[in-house]
Amino acid sequence: MYSCSTYYYYPTYQDIPTDTKKNEIRGSSFLSGANEGFNVGYSISENIGTFLTLNTFNNFDFKNGVQIADIGLYYYDHKSLTENGNITYSISSAYGYGQDHRNNNFDLDINRIFIQPSLAFTSKFVDFGISSRFSYVDYRLYSVDYYSSDLYDVGKRKFFFFEPHIFLGLGYKGIKLNYHIANLFKINTSEILYFKDEVGYLSLSLKFDINKLIK
Repeated sequence: MYSCSTYYYYPTYQDIPTDTKKNEIRGSSFLSGANEGFNVGYSISENIGTFLTLNTFNNFDFKNGVQIADIGLYYYDHKSLTENGNITYSISSAYGYGQDHRNNNFDLDINRIFIQPSLAFTSKFVDFGISSRFSYVDYRLYSVDYYSSDLYDVGKRKFFFFEPHIFLGLGYKGIKLNYHIANLFKINTSEILYFKDEVGYLSLSLKFDINKLIK
């Protein structure tokens, strides 16, 4: 992610719902060495919510960068532990679409579908969460001036990835500064250059829980 290598898939921001009731709104902005974006989540009922995430990559081997947007739904439930402490468990599903524009003159459409179970603990000062995303990714090569050998099966075969993720948030009530670590593992035989590192993916985000702020 931080080198001149050409990668076609990266770990991306994972929204972990922390809702406890209907009409809660969550917003986050996030930043890492090559990735930035925002996330918005809203609980439309006591157990159902929706979210939107936009990831933008600006690595130096990109012509116009890579963007991918996810829109999805999640089911959630929670258990109150103390007056300010809650555990929220959820399962999310989303469709994502993006484009990859490269300096070496090939362009890709990116389509993905994922399922993501999550578990989060929230309190007045500390939040913590874990999630595991299972992603199906399909690429369509729609513009190419010459064939690059590092494309491998990109544009020819489908890909499946497992993306474990944890975060820790510190702050007060609805305002938290969060630190995320994620990793990425390919789980089928299709060949692709993707970012993989034992340390994982690091990002920072600032989350606002509007309902808790106005209490």
